Amino acid sequence: MRGGGRLALAIEYGRAGYETEGYDEAHAWEISSAATLVKVRDHVNEGNSIIKSGYFFKFTNDIDLTGTAYENWESINITTAQDLTFDGGNHTIKVRMIRRNTYAGLFGNIEKGTIKNLSVSGSIRNNTSTSLSDYIPTDLGTGGIAGRLRAGTIDNCTFDGSIIAHDDRWGNVAAGGIVGRAGDGVVKITNCKVGANSDTTISASHYAGGIIGYFYDKENSNRITGNYSRVTLEDAEHKGLTYGERDGTSGTVSGNTEIDPNAST
Repeated sequence: MRGGGRLALAIEYGRAGYETEGYDEAHAWEISSAATLVKVRDHVNEGNSIIKSGYFFKFTNDIDLTGTAYENWESINITTAQDLTFDGGNHTIKVRMIRRNTYAGLFGNIEKGTIKNLSVSGSIRNNTSTSLSDYIPTDLGTGGIAGRLRAGTIDNCTFDGSIIAHDDRWGNVAAGGIVGRAGDGVVKITNCKVGANSDTTISASHYAGGIIGYFYDKENSNRITGNYSRVTLEDAEHKGLTYGERDGTSGTVSGNTEIDPNAST
């Protein structure tokens, strides 16, 4: 029987006979619980050899990460060499994250990969304390799905809740309903929704966007299309219901629905 238990055994113990799992969507590793998700995250972040390049993962249940054991959630980071795909299976991950990291979200830094059919709800706070004198970031990205999407695709994903990313000491703090910072390689963010199911607030000290906080748009193949945002944006110097700041105009940004819930009608 395939499922979270089998994945847990294979990931944790490297059981013989499961080496071919994950090689395509039909054989995706299944994630059915918080415990299994933690195992997957740890092995992805550690570069464990059981995680092969181009592997597929699929959520088979809703997962609740709001307990205190997950408040300091270490985000999943995907390297270019890994180029992984995570299919949410139209399930929801509930979060209550309090982080201090360069890139924070359920996923942190995606150098190359695909996230699709995934919903995240709850609250994400990143580096809000001014007492963290030992932490000196070059930039900050916080997102409902990922802190940073350097290259890859996020499709048919949603976020509902609140995102707060403040650090007055640095000028590159970005928060977005889907991605905090996007671009450098080719990025595609399509058919995503932020704030469609509940009141959603995004607050950042510099860049706040309904979909993307800071968008480095220097690739012709970039696509930010068919997205929906209904969010309240707070505090940011640069803010917008699709993106807070766009550096460049190479890609396509079109067909996005923007709704300001505080606008007079």
